[in-house]
Amino acid sequence: MKFFKSYKLYILIILFISLSHAKNIKVNEHQKINFLTEPLPPISYSSPNRKEIFGIGVDIIGYIAKKVGHSYKAHAKKQGINIMSWQTSYKLIQENDNYALFPMLKTKSREKLFKWVGPIITLDAYFYRHKNAPNFIKEITSIEQMNTSKVKIGVVKGYPTHLKMLELGYNNFYTFSRTNDSMSSMRIDRVHFVNNAELLFPFRVAKMGFKHNDFVNSKILTFSQGQYIAFSKNTPNHIINKWQKELDNMKKNGTYEKIYRKALIQAIEIYNVVPKDEVKYYINRLLKGIQNEK
Repeated sequence: MKFFKSYKLYILIILFISLSHAKNIKVNEHQKINFLTEPLPPISYSSPNRKEIFGIGVDIIGYIAKKVGHSYKAHAKKQGINIMSWQTSYKLIQENDNYALFPMLKTKSREKLFKWVGPIITLDAYFYRHKNAPNFIKEITSIEQMNTSKVKIGVVKGYPTHLKMLELGYNNFYTFSRTNDSMSSMRIDRVHFVNNAELLFPFRVAKMGFKHNDFVNSKILTFSQGQYIAFSKNTPNHIINKWQKELDNMKKNGTYEKIYRKALIQAIEIYNVVPKDEVKYYINRLLKGIQNEK
């Protein structure tokens, strides 16, 4: 009898330890996720001393992280939201578990490589021209009018606008490895148009040391695309579902817009991208797009 009693006690102890261990795994699951992003103000950017990370995407992720059950402060301290190059981040998330990268465009070629939550932000991209562009460039109001050898279009290789030009059969474009290079070329009249997201463009201009009014939005929309959080492929589905549910909820109850507005204002103040008398118009224009997020 003693043997059976001892055996039962042993089984109960093992079962208790197993359940406790399983519970700890569940609690700590989210803390294993290492978030990656690139320097992309106002979505994500670091403070001058690189000890803090700010941005619209950062704050949205911070809010969801708390809602799904772990301390965002503890998470930021232990794993952090690390800012690094896109190429490095993309390789890490492809080759390792417990990583997440944002913001990322969800394409057919990428869809099966990761687990997706989003969109966390929708970017509307337009063609921009220099304020001192020739008159015939200023008169262009549609993408169809750009299909002429007189017009020079700067695109980043592999980006959506480059693919769109190829799809349309246009051959009057020049490819660059970076958006900054295409913008610099526009200043010296090598190209007439460059394409960039309305949310990102003023910050890119400021970072390059240009004046906010050096460039003019042509109002020619090239695409409107959602940006997502991409999780490592082996991330459990119940984690993805929780994150998506919380993101959907915050869009419905107004929290998303509140966080978006606050983070955008903070970024504008830090980078000084828009004159004070234009800040309200700029914010309201961008916030109109948030209605599509709901």
